[in-house]
Amino acid sequence: MSRMQTLYAMCQAFKETGVLLLIKQGSEYSAQTAADDNGYFLYATLLSSLFSLDPQIAANTLFGVLLYVPLFLMGTFFYKLFPTRVSLLVITLGLVRLSMPLMDLNHPYIAYFSVFLLIPSVLLFEGDKPSFWFYGVSFLAGLYCSGLDLMRSFASLPVIVFLFVYVVFRQHAIVKQKALLIGLFCVGYLVPVTYFSHLVKIRNNFLINQNLSIPERDNHVFWHNIYTGLGYLNNSEGITWSDSCAGEAALKINPEAKYPSKLYEQTIRDEIFRLCKEKRYFMATTLFAKLGVIFYYFLIYFGWIGLLCSYFYPKPWHIELAFWAALGVSALPGILTIPVTAYLIGFITCTIVYGLTFLNEPLYSNSRVSCRSTASKIIKSFFESSFSAITGEETVFIATKPSNDWIFNKAVFEFC
Repeated sequence: MSRMQTLYAMCQAFKETGVLLLIKQGSEYSAQTAADDNGYFLYATLLSSLFSLDPQIAANTLFGVLLYVPLFLMGTFFYKLFPTRVSLLVITLGLVRLSMPLMDLNHPYIAYFSVFLLIPSVLLFEGDKPSFWFYGVSFLAGLYCSGLDLMRSFASLPVIVFLFVYVVFRQHAIVKQKALLIGLFCVGYLVPVTYFSHLVKIRNNFLINQNLSIPERDNHVFWHNIYTGLGYLNNSEGITWSDSCAGEAALKINPEAKYPSKLYEQTIRDEIFRLCKEKRYFMATTLFAKLGVIFYYFLIYFGWIGLLCSYFYPKPWHIELAFWAALGVSALPGILTIPVTAYLIGFITCTIVYGLTFLNEPLYSNSRVSCRSTASKIIKSFFESSFSAITGEETVFIATKPSNDWIFNKAVFEFC
């Protein structure tokens, strides 16, 4: 079934039984098996039931909330970090550019984008000692990351890596404060996970009472996607980007290895390791082809601008390290599978957030320093030279209270 058909089946089952993560096919109930998108179906079903919405409308509403609210908050937080008119223009252009690939996403993949809201929100606390608000944000960040991970498996991993590196190497906190921040994040993360496990237990008990089978696995296949990702380029191994290709390869090796059993995953994993040992050229060319596409994304989504600005206007090294760790992790879905926009939306978002963070630093610094010092001196010199040309005398501004420098600085700053 398609995602929308599955959502309708789940809403129908929930309406009849009051049990979530259950679908109805014909007259029988079964477990919802798209394990990497379980949160998407869960949230859409609850939204549909709570507000009496059609499941498709509920799904579109969920997508819109996870798209437009983070976009707006990102812009707000970035403007809070860099409150100048030029920065506002750059932030707006950057977020508009980011929104373009988001519009065509399948609904669950929006989680890869939404989680990056946390990076500008955390950077608001840069330079300050951990406060009550920072501890609260840490707990809420755990809740937020966990909720999005349920919607799309590992969606928040790049941001979790960023936050961990940022907190561990942060200079304005002692070890106890860092441990408390990480601990609060973990507690927050466990809340949705615990609730979801409780829902799975209720569903399984319902299936047992109805003498129905329980799914063998609640997690999505992993090695299957890596194997099909090897078909990114035309190759002599006969591997293509299709589920049937991986399924047929596993059955040739072991007729008992049926998708998506654990034996199937083990068989595909062993085949990948064999290719790594025996087909190194094939594996290397596939890897570098994917890296080339990822580098192209880094260029067209302003990553190079952030890199250039970070050289001339460096930020504290722990922020730079945290960004590069997040960029590396967010690129993994494209490296392990295929580098298409849907799988690299986290990398694209991280690239633009990186570019905005470092590009706005020189713009903000120049607005504060250049406009109030360099520009004011130029305007002051212009008036002095103009007055001298008219009178033929050397002009000397008399320092009064408030001083002439202060007047020029204030006027130029307000103009900029």
